Amino acid sequence: MDMISKLFLWVLYSSIAAGILSLIIILIKLIFNDRIGPRFHHALWLLVLIRLLTPVVPESPLSILNLLPAKIQNFIDSKKTAVLDASAFSAEGYDHDISGEVNSYRDHGRNYYENGYVLSFEEYSNDQGKETSAGYALRIASLTWFAGFLSMALSALTAMFKFKGKAIYFRRLAEPDIVSLLEDCLKKLEIKSGISIYTDESFKSPCISGIIRPRIYLPEGICSKISGKQLMHILLHELVHCKRKDSVYNLLGTIAVMVHWFNPVVWFAAKRMKLLREIASDAYVLEILGEEEIMPYGMTMVNLSRMFFNEHSQLSLISFFETKNQIKRRIHMIKAFKKGSYKISAAAVICCILIGSITLTNAVSSSSITDSGAMTAEKSQGMLIDKAPADKAEFLIDAPLKSYNDINKMAKVAGFKFKVPDFVPSGYIPSAFHMIKAYEGADAVKIFFDKKLDKRSSFTFHASTKDLKGFLKESAKNECMSDEKPLGYGSLKGSIFTITASIVADGSGWESTKKYFLWQDEGIFYGIEYTWDVKTPKGNINRRIDLSQEDVMKIAESIKYLPHIKNVDYAPITPEISTEIGQLSIYDKEDLEKAKTLLGFPIKFPLVIPKDIKASYASVGISSDSDIENNKINYELVMIYNLPKDSLTFVQREGSKIYDHAREKGYFELSIGKADESNKIKTQSLSISGKDVLRYELTYEGKICETDYIWKENGFYCTASFSPEAENQEEI
Repeated sequence: MDMISKLFLWVLYSSIAAGILSLIIILIKLIFNDRIGPRFHHALWLLVLIRLLTPVVPESPLSILNLLPAKIQNFIDSKKTAVLDASAFSAEGYDHDISGEVNSYRDHGRNYYENGYVLSFEEYSNDQGKETSAGYALRIASLTWFAGFLSMALSALTAMFKFKGKAIYFRRLAEPDIVSLLEDCLKKLEIKSGISIYTDESFKSPCISGIIRPRIYLPEGICSKISGKQLMHILLHELVHCKRKDSVYNLLGTIAVMVHWFNPVVWFAAKRMKLLREIASDAYVLEILGEEEIMPYGMTMVNLSRMFFNEHSQLSLISFFETKNQIKRRIHMIKAFKKGSYKISAAAVICCILIGSITLTNAVSSSSITDSGAMTAEKSQGMLIDKAPADKAEFLIDAPLKSYNDINKMAKVAGFKFKVPDFVPSGYIPSAFHMIKAYEGADAVKIFFDKKLDKRSSFTFHASTKDLKGFLKESAKNECMSDEKPLGYGSLKGSIFTITASIVADGSGWESTKKYFLWQDEGIFYGIEYTWDVKTPKGNINRRIDLSQEDVMKIAESIKYLPHIKNVDYAPITPEISTEIGQLSIYDKEDLEKAKTLLGFPIKFPLVIPKDIKASYASVGISSDSDIENNKINYELVMIYNLPKDSLTFVQREGSKIYDHAREKGYFELSIGKADESNKIKTQSLSISGKDVLRYELTYEGKICETDYIWKENGFYCTASFSPEAENQEEI
C-alpha cells in the first residue's frame, strides 16, 4: 500500500507540473498564434509528455515549481515530505532502544497540559496511533488511481491482442504498380527499411502502425477508387509518420493517458499532440512535393473524407484523419502552407530549451539550501540559528542516537558507505534505522528487522568503520563477560561473539546473553545479533531473539550496497507526510526546513543558550490542543538542553490557553485525574529581557516537580520547563 501511495504522489506531482507546462504552451500559442509552426508546436507539447513520464528530473532554482507554496511542495514531492520517526511513539520503539530519546522527553516532566487537563505520555502515545482522515483519504485516492490505471492498461492490452489476432487475416497488397509507387515514396523520404501495405475492411481510414516493423493499412478497395497521385499522397503521409517516429510518440501518449487518467489536461494534451502530428506530417509532405501540390493534396483529403470517416481511433494506429474538426483544421493549415514552414528555427530550439529548463526540473529541496541561506535569521523567515561547531557542520544537533524512517536519508548522513542484507528470512521486514555514536567516536549503523506477525521476533544488523566488539561491550552498560570463537562459512570468515551481562531488576539478579556473528567486508565491520536469552532469578530462560545460524550466514553472504538491493524492501517505514502520527526529530538543516513547514509559524531555533548550554534533542510533535479526530492538527517544537544538574525543555507552539487565561485571571485550571477535580495553578508575572513572562510551579504530593516559564513572542508562545534542581533559571 505504501508503495502505491508513494507512486501516486509522484504521479500527482508530475501531473501538476505538466498542467503548469500546458498552460504555458497554450499562452504561447495565444500570443503568437499562426506564427508558430506545426513542428515547433508539437515539440512544445512533447515537453509535456516528457514531464509526465520521466520518473526522475533534476532540481533547479529555475524550476517554475519553486513558485508553488511550500506546503504543496512538501506534501506532493516525496523528496520533500516531512519524514517522521517510525518508532518514536510505538511499542516496538521501546524494544529498539529509541526509548532513550522518548524517555528523556518523558523524564523531564513534559506532561502535555492544555485545554484544562493533563495528557499523560501514555495517552499521548495512544492518540497518535490512530489513522487520520488525511492518511485514509490518501489510501483511497491511491487505490482509486491504481484501479483506474489497471483497467485502462487491461483494456489497451486487450485491444492490442485483438488487433494482432485479426492481423493474420489482413491481405498484403503486392500489385506491381502499388509496390513500385511505395518504393518511389520510400526513396523520396530516404527510408531504407522495408515497409509493406496491407488492406482490410475493418479499416475506415489509411493508417500506420508498428515501431520495429511498421506497416501501412488501407481500407478495403480504396486503390480502385482513387488515382495514383492520391495514393502517393496517402503513402507519403503515412511514411512521414514513420520517419518522424510518430508511432513512438503515440505509444508514449497512450501510456501517459493511462497513468494520468484522472487529469483532464493530459487527455487534452494527448488529443492536441495527435492533431499536431497530422498537421506536421502534412507540412512535411508538402515540403517534399512543393507548393504546387497544395491544392491536389488538399483535394485528396477532401475526397477521402467523403469516402471514409473514422469516428473512433484505434490503439497504436495513426489514422489519416479521425474527426470532422481535425479535417477542417488540417485543410485550413494546408491552404496556408508556405515553403520552409516545416523547418524549425534556431530561435524555436532555444525557446524549447528555455521552457524545458523551467518545467522539466523540480523545485529545489531543502537539502540543497546553502549554509549561509539556512544559517541566518534574515533568510530563515524569523528562524534564529547559531552556527554549529566546525567539526560538526553536518548536524545541527549531533545526538548520540539518531533515528530515521528512511534508510536513504541515513545513508546520506552516515559518513561511510555500508552494505545491507539482500536476504532476510521469510516474514521479516526492516522496522527501524538508527545511527549511533559507537566505540571510540565512530558512527555505527543499526537496522532492526521484525517479523510481521510476531513483534517479539526480531534481529539486528550492524555496520561500522571500527571493530564492533568494543561498541557492543559498551552497549551492555553493566558488568559483562565476552567470548569469541572463529567461524568460517564458505568464503565468509568471521567469529561468534558472545556477551553475558548481569541485570538488576526489582531487586533481583537477571542474566542477559547475546550472540553476534561478526565479520569484515571491504574494510567495514559488520555484525548480526541473532540470539538474546534472558535468564530470570528462578532460572527460567526467556528467548527474545532467535535466528538460526544457517539464516545468519545467508544474511551475511547477501549484503550489497543499497542501489543493488533487489529482494528486501527498504522503503520508508511509515508513509511520508503522516504528520498526525509520531514526531519529526531534527538533526540537520533538511530536517529543520521540514519542521518549519509543519509548524507554520516563525520559530526560533537556539542551538546554544547562555553558559554554553547546547541543545541535545529537538523534534516537532503534535500539540495537545490538536483535535485529531476532526483532523485539526497543530504542531509544537520541543528542544531539550542538558544543564549541569538536570535539563531544560523548551517548547514553542502557536497557541496557549494557559497563557491567555493566566494573563487575565492570574491563574489557570489544571485537571488532575477525574474531570470534576481541578487545581488552580497560580502564576507569577515577571519581566525578563523586556518580555512579560508568567512563572508557575507544578506540584505532586506537596512537592515541586517542575517550574515553568511561559511568554508570547512574535505571534507564538514559548515555554521553558525546569526541574527543581536546576539553578539560575531566570538567567537561562
